[in-house]
Amino acid sequence: MSNDPGISLIATLRPDDVAGLTYELVHPTEAVHGAPPLLVLLHGEGSNEHDLLGLAPYLDGRCMIVSVRAPFQSGPGGFAWFRTSYTASGAMIDEEQEMASRRALPRFIREVARDHGANPATVYLLGFSQGATMALTLMLTDPTHVAGVIGFGSRLLPQVTSRMHDTRGLQGKSVLLGHGVLDEVVPVARARSVRSFLLETGLDLDYREYSTGHDISGACMRDATAWLTGRLDHVGVPPRVLQS
Repeated sequence: MSNDPGISLIATLRPDDVAGLTYELVHPTEAVHGAPPLLVLLHGEGSNEHDLLGLAPYLDGRCMIVSVRAPFQSGPGGFAWFRTSYTASGAMIDEEQEMASRRALPRFIREVARDHGANPATVYLLGFSQGATMALTLMLTDPTHVAGVIGFGSRLLPQVTSRMHDTRGLQGKSVLLGHGVLDEVVPVARARSVRSFLLETGLDLDYREYSTGHDISGACMRDATAWLTGRLDHVGVPPRVLQS
């Protein structure tokens, strides 16, 4: 749990309460007319649901934010969306774990939106590293649950791109993709390949590079905040309710 007084967190729920996934929730800091948009944070491999909570105070206050723990153990106190093995032939993923995570997330989003009163039509995902890969995977394979994605340090899985045959469901969806040119974990060449692939799908893509490594820098956060606020304004999320 974060002790930051600027973040309002409810207690972590038991893993089986929502689609088998543990999460923490940050309530909107700005009241809106109607149901608030939902922003889902997806951490990288070896981390947990607390990792990205520090971003919450810098994001649009109209959002209800949930930070999700990936379902598979990955080291002490760490979790992953799927196990990755590094071989002489390159990185190999556990495809059964990837499929299990991909199937759990849509149910999780539906149930969290229902249980906490968020708007299921304005769901955005913000992911880092493996979490960004999962966010893009969900957008590409099941876009009905996601309005847009913010991804930093991501790659695309060939298991996903090879299954894509119909991109009509991606029309009107938006993606902000950011990558560090000094990234030694996911080389920037991979991000540029992701950019090329996404442009062919008809997504509204905003691609940016930063003079950083495998991290989320201050510049990344400024861009993410501006992008998210712009998207919420564009889709007509009600303005804040002014307090007298």
